[in-house]
Amino acid sequence: MEAGEGVVRYQAQGGQALLTLDRPKARNALSPEVLRELMAALDRAEADAAVRVVVLTGAGEKVFCAGGDLGQSGGGGRFSRHPRGPPCLWPVAAAAPGRAQAHGGARQRTRARGRAGTGARV
Repeated sequence: MEAGEGVVRYQAQGGQALLTLDRPKARNALSPEVLRELMAALDRAEADAAVRVVVLTGAGEKVFCAGGDLGQSGGGGRFSRHPRGPPCLWPVAAAAPGRAQAHGGARQRTRARGRAGTGARV
């Protein structure tokens, strides 16, 4: 099943939910709209008993996600938190086709685990 009208595309197949940040011109930056759609996609995956893993990726080839879209943060460069309830019940993996940038980059490098796909960079 596939849905892709907004800025987060959702595709579920074979026990996997693929969530794609779809703002390549904005380097897949996290705007309030992206965060709302991402939370809705996670809720959708959680409600689907067939989903066993969630994979998060970004559209385009250069950047996975540029971090928060400071131009749409509502002022002050900060985003409000989204209440989420209990943590996800299944693994969440990132398929990063390019750079993952912004504030969490240093922590991401020091905590990286496992193997990345061809062309993935931290």
